[in-house]
Amino acid sequence: MNRQWKRGGMAVCLGMLLLLLASCGGGTSGATDGGSGEPTMRFIAPAADATVQGPNVTVELEVENWELVDAGSPMNDDEGHLHLFINVPASSIPTGEVIPSTDQYIHLGTAPYTSRELELEPGEYTITAVMGDSSHQALDTPVPQSITFTVE
Repeated sequence: MNRQWKRGGMAVCLGMLLLLLASCGGGTSGATDGGSGEPTMRFIAPAADATVQGPNVTVELEVENWELVDAGSPMNDDEGHLHLFINVPASSIPTGEVIPSTDQYIHLGTAPYTSRELELEPGEYTITAVMGDSSHQALDTPVPQSITFTVE
């Protein structure tokens, strides 16, 4: 019986190890591999409607089912980098148009791909995250997301 238990125990351990390894896929390049679903993004920080201390405010996002790459990388489907629109709506730059690089349009085309520390004066801010391809053309996937917060 001891020999049967060893074989059974080994099989259980091997099965658990295989399940553990299968679940360890994690994303790359700042993106989370959420499986084969639609690409999504969401703000992690600051919290919606929060009041935060300025002037340095960290904005952090999470992106799923999308590969985040450096600006200027070879263009591939389902790849790009984030842009933060400061107090301007996503509709200010039509899909397919190049997103400018100004104080209102912050490019996250280098690592860290999902966070930036912004220097913001006191006031209310709406920040919209828009995905762009490697040549900074605005994309409509993943769907742009916005967050509003106050800086003291």
